[in-house]
Amino acid sequence: MKKYILATIVTLVSMLFLGPFAAAQAGGFERSRLQVSDDLSLYYETSGKGAIPIVFVPGWTMSSAVFERQRAHFANSKRFRYFSYDPRGQGQSSKPMNGYTYDQNGRDLKAFLDQLGLKQAVLVGWSFGVLKVTSYIKQFGADNLRALVIIDGTPKTTGKDSTKD
Repeated sequence: MKKYILATIVTLVSMLFLGPFAAAQAGGFERSRLQVSDDLSLYYETSGKGAIPIVFVPGWTMSSAVFERQRAHFANSKRFRYFSYDPRGQGQSSKPMNGYTYDQNGRDLKAFLDQLGLKQAVLVGWSFGVLKVTSYIKQFGADNLRALVIIDGTPKTTGKDSTKD
């Protein structure tokens, strides 16, 4: 019982003093936050030591935690560097009052890539994460991408006139 209480106290003290913006190493991966605008701080995780960045974008209401097996898979990689983040309003990222459009999510992804200096990235969109990734491509092109992976999603939304997408 004493060990449990001591471990709980150590955990709480660490959380209070390290703060939510401190990078932390845990279980072979790092977690951190990135301030991409005045109202948006993105939580992200990374693992691996390779030169090729792979960025996993979760679907609607999901967090980077859904990619824990992929994160573990790339933990010892010398070829790839794994990244996943919690998009605006999801998981541990901030939840501003507005900006919940695919275009804004595409701009958030661009800010994420730019601020971390990620070049020739592989973007992996899952479910509604596909629409966030394709919004990035629609707005900024694919010049900074090495590849695109679509998982369980469609590159187009449905609507009255999807021929312009």
